[in-house]
Amino acid sequence: MEPYRPIVDMAVFNLVATGEVTVTPITKAVLASLGSLDLETPEGVSPLSTHAVRLTHSVATSFERGKCELSLPVPPSPLALSGIGKTEIA
Repeated sequence: MEPYRPIVDMAVFNLVATGEVTVTPITKAVLASLGSLDLETPEGVSPLSTHAVRLTHSVATSFERGKCELSLPVPPSPLALSGIGKTEIA
């Protein structure tokens, strides 16, 4: 799942920046919502959870064929990445 680590890291960074430094219902909700984060590919936009399934399948296929053909999403733009995990804390 390393291709998605920058997304999770930025979400945690933004949570900490808003004062969320422990696991709470808010932090759990933010982190759980990352699975539905839309990411682009040459084929179109799909949620991160779909990309993870595609990546897993492409890893298996690459091993079967002996040729690396990984299905990776286009990384989010710096602007989109900077907003991941930001919350409005009341």
